[in-house]
Order: sequence, then C-alpha cells, then structure tokens
Amino acid sequence: NLYIERYNGFKLKLKLKQILLRTIDFYLFLHSVHPFERSPFVNQIVRQDIIPCLKLFKRGRVHWNMLLKSIKTSTIEIQRHYNEPTNKSECWFCLRKVVCVWQFRKNNEDSFMDVCSFCRNRVVASCNLYVFLKDLKLHFRSSNAEEQYDNLLKLRLKLFLHRL
Repeated sequence: NLYIERYNGFKLKLKLKQILLRTIDFYLFLHSVHPFERSPFVNQIVRQDIIPCLKLFKRGRVHWNMLLKSIKTSTIEIQRHYNEPTNKSECWFCLRKVVCVWQFRKNNEDSFMDVCSFCRNRVVASCNLYVFLKDLKLHFRSSNAEEQYDNLLKLRLKLFLHRL
C-alpha cells in the first residue's frame, strides 16, 4: 500500500497497482484511435464521476440524463441573473426555496430556469471535467502528459468535493 498526503492534509490510501492502471488508462486514452465519445477512459470517468454528481438532483425537474446530453453536445448554458434577485425562488434542480442568482437552460430553444449556487457549482464542475477531456484529446502535446494528468486529478477531486 502507498500512502499519499495531499489536498489539505487528507490522507489518501491507494494501492500502487490502482495508481499504475489509472495512469496507463490515461496514456492509452491520449494515444488511442478511438473516437472521443467511444473511449473506454472517457466512459469510465463519465460513469464514475460525472453521472454520480448529476444524479444528486433526484427531486428536480431536470433528469440527469438530459443534463449529461447537454454537456456532451455543449448546448448547456448557465449565466448570472441580469438583475440581482432578492426574493426566494425554487431551484430547478434541488427544488429548495433559496435566492437563485443563476439561470440555466439545456439548449437555445429552452427558456432560462432559476438555479441555486450549490447546484450550479455541481453542473459547472461536471462541464469543466468533460470539456477538459475533450480538449485534451483534440489538442494533446506529448511533452506535457504528466502535467495534464495532474490537472485531470484536480478536476476529478473538485467534482468529488462538489458532491459532498
């Protein structure tokens, strides 16, 4: 067993074999000929990180599968309200009555819906991870693979922390 102490003093216990397999999967992803959407590495990250984060919206009006589709097609749009709202409104995702300073829509045909900051951060973290992988696959330079792997781990950690 290997112990790594990082990220604000949290002690992570990982088996060396798991670390090596994840690293190998990453390098295979970078150099594979698979289309991005069919990459086993991308599908694994979507299954392990993005879907569990989006599934936390169980009671909301938007199904996680529709959100994932919007993320994959890059049609999702989140923006700050033009006027600072002062009244509480119902968040479209979690259905809590809070002051929603953000607006969301799945595509250009939908109207904007109110979203609280907590739910907005989850969706943005999911988008950031997916877009990072897509950009990495399209614009990868072999000289910075270790740096990009570190960036991937940071994004996955941020996504995990937004699920808490």
